[in-house]
Amino acid sequence: MAMKWILFDSVLIAGTMALSAVLGIDVERTLLVAILAIVLRLERELGERQKIEK
Repeated sequence: MAMKWILFDSVLIAGTMALSAVLGIDVERTLLVAILAIVLRLERELGERQKIEK
């Protein structure tokens, strides 16, 4: 399961960088949005795991 998310996150970051380069958008800003999406997903998964453990 973790490998699926690692692959997904890698594709998300690479796709974000490619799309921002093609559209001429600021790469740093769009990359920060992609990283924020990854962090929010990890935070949600951690919360779900903590609920299961209780």
